[in-house]
Amino acid sequence: MEEFKNEGFWWFPDYPDNKFSGTLEFDMDRGVVLELHGDFKQYIDREIQTDIILGAYLNGKPITLYRCEEIGYYYSNKYNYLQKRILSIRQVFIGAHFANYKEILFKRIIMKYMDLDNWSELTSFAYWRDKLNRNKFIIEYQCSKYIKANISPEYTISVVTEPIITKQYPRKFEIKNQPFILIESSSEKSFEDFFIIIKHFQYFFSLSILEPVYPVVINGEMDKNNIYKEGADHHNIVEILPIELYYKMHHIKRRSEGIPKYRMLFNLKDVEYIFELILINWFNKIDKLNSCLNLYFSILYNPYLFIESEFINVITALEIYHRRFLSNKELPEDVFNQRISEIINSVENKYEKWLKRKLKFANEPNLERRLRDIIDRNNSIISIILGDRDEVARFINNAVATRNYFTHYDKRLENKSVKGDELIELTEKLKIIIEICFLIELGFEVKDIEELFSRNLKYHRKHLLKN
Repeated sequence: MEEFKNEGFWWFPDYPDNKFSGTLEFDMDRGVVLELHGDFKQYIDREIQTDIILGAYLNGKPITLYRCEEIGYYYSNKYNYLQKRILSIRQVFIGAHFANYKEILFKRIIMKYMDLDNWSELTSFAYWRDKLNRNKFIIEYQCSKYIKANISPEYTISVVTEPIITKQYPRKFEIKNQPFILIESSSEKSFEDFFIIIKHFQYFFSLSILEPVYPVVINGEMDKNNIYKEGADHHNIVEILPIELYYKMHHIKRRSEGIPKYRMLFNLKDVEYIFELILINWFNKIDKLNSCLNLYFSILYNPYLFIESEFINVITALEIYHRRFLSNKELPEDVFNQRISEIINSVENKYEKWLKRKLKFANEPNLERRLRDIIDRNNSIISIILGDRDEVARFINNAVATRNYFTHYDKRLENKSVKGDELIELTEKLKIIIEICFLIELGFEVKDIEELFSRNLKYHRKHLLKN
């Protein structure tokens, strides 16, 4: 989102006549900060903490600030009530005043991302030479080409294009495709409701390009109060009210250039005909995948994470994935219960409670078994990463020994664990395996996944794929 710093006047909804001068600033790293100057007699002995502050820029543009919390203050002179107060703002809505958060309801959200242009590649142009006049070229542009997915009865997500036209007669006429994401709801929803969809789509987009992504623009659209107009057959006419939105984003990884297509895991063209299916799968499975995704994206969105932490996060994500999507039992329940009964009955009563606690999770597979199950299920794909059976066995042994060493710091495992470049390579390959698991859950065919990884130059350049 574009950073800004604007002056204006600000007031609390309960005190509309008591206005403060001040500056509203949005910074990608700090978030939104409001600096107020004035008479704070009503807050002389306490910090400012309020849900809503209203304001207007000097040009008159209305603004609503939500979740405002004081983070600092300064005395401007000997009178304590004349101060400068610094407030952190969770969300900014530019374009309207709202008395409370319940009034802020949207029908649709429009988002633009830095890498969406390279990812979407929605072609809206056609050109040809006139058959009757060979000196004449015809250029055709189709507006608002889009791909739509009904992800639930309430929400749809579309990839839409709009033209940006710059013209300079007589030598230049330029039309550029500008793609954006449109999220629509069947009924008015709060921004908190929309934000859940925004976050989940952002993770989907990040997975597809293998990089952190952040919205460049977020605009909301809400229906104004119905307006009655004479001569309009007495129908209510709905007028759209556009709202600009800003909020703090965490762990910003700044990039001066976009991601080229050859480094992406997949782009829109790859999934154009199954776009709705994979988004439905993504949103339907998001609760089950959530813990795995949080661990995976904690690596992707944090470039300063130590390699040891990356390793622990990704291997934990794989353990959780196995627990959620594959069999979490070594033996059938009845067989296991019978075995436990026999073991408990064979010891003295005084050891029974202690032994039951020790055996509580005895039917769950260990890490080695979990990794083996995941690899065996996706063997044809994972073989392009790990190689033959001996290499697979060595990979699993290294992963298990290293995880156990980092978790328990057993000196006996130190020499069996990997370090340095070996640890980096091990971690990168584990990340590829969890990415394959995500693609399986999205609904990709095995042959398509093989093609996606085989063509990806990012992995080839890191020498992570077998020739």
